Amino acid sequence: MVMRRLLKKYLIEKGRCFKTKVSMQVKMRVFDLVQGQGLTSWIEGSTRELAEDGFVIEVDRVMVDGFHVFTDAMKEGRRLDLEWELPAEGGPLIGKGKVLWFKLSPDSSSLPFEAWVQFAEMSSEQRGRWQEFTRGLPD
Repeated sequence: MVMRRLLKKYLIEKGRCFKTKVSMQVKMRVFDLVQGQGLTSWIEGSTRELAEDGFVIEVDRVMVDGFHVFTDAMKEGRRLDLEWELPAEGGPLIGKGKVLWFKLSPDSSSLPFEAWVQFAEMSSEQRGRWQEFTRGLPD
């Protein structure tokens, strides 16, 4: 059981194992943990694939207010501030995520950049809602 969880975590971190493909609107900005504030304005993107620990986000730009949202969110003491709504459920989910990788999308999508964002901070209520939602999705 422990080896299975470790293998799944490794595959997710490498972008090879996701729960399912689901598109949801996501707002994000670079957040500085030390200063306790957002460093950029919000930008919008969408999810492409989901997992229990996070999701792949697609966006049409990566430079915002002089920051590269994905590389700057990978730096020590920085995260992505995230806000999104689950389909057919009231109220937004909010949390902070750590970018594990980013790249150009493999196809000629209108959202050419993608990143795997692992949840780093969420309230227990928010995480519970997310886990309940992902448990209901097909593998």
